[in-house]
Amino acid sequence: RAMLSAGAALAAGAAVGVAPASAAGGYVPVKDLQDNYEFLYPQGWEEVRVQGQDKVFKDLIEPLESVSVTVLPTQTEKLTDLGDAKTVAPQFIDKVLSTPGSEFKLKDVSTREDAGHTYYTFIYEVVQNGFKRFGVSTIAIDGGKFYVLTTGAGDKRWPKVQRTLLTVADSFKNIV
Repeated sequence: RAMLSAGAALAAGAAVGVAPASAAGGYVPVKDLQDNYEFLYPQGWEEVRVQGQDKVFKDLIEPLESVSVTVLPTQTEKLTDLGDAKTVAPQFIDKVLSTPGSEFKLKDVSTREDAGHTYYTFIYEVVQNGFKRFGVSTIAIDGGKFYVLTTGAGDKRWPKVQRTLLTVADSFKNIV
């Protein structure tokens, strides 16, 4: 009976594109062949459905810790057509990632090239109504799609999970 349950869990994991076994270092790989991306998320997080998001995984114990991927159509051919990472990041945080009335501080920006794809990753702090949250986002453009992976945590947990969330953001890539 335990073998049947394990087999069913394995099959269910394969059906949604999430590998059931964790990757090295306590991460679980996600590969979405339909939307052409992959990334890692921390073992122990669970997939949840959120309207408007392609994938969302949350920590069950610390619900403010999550990762989401949004895929949107775009006419822009290359990420660099929007500008460099230092130019794009503040505009993107202000217009897309933060809510009206919040304040943000850009902490760090990086550019990564991998297999002909460009990725911008930025770390930022958002404050709204006295609540502070840190975010890490990686953005990319490929094949008429704009990809946004965002992960983050509250300010009290940030020092403890910063390295983990940076690993998640840095793991995002387009497959082809």
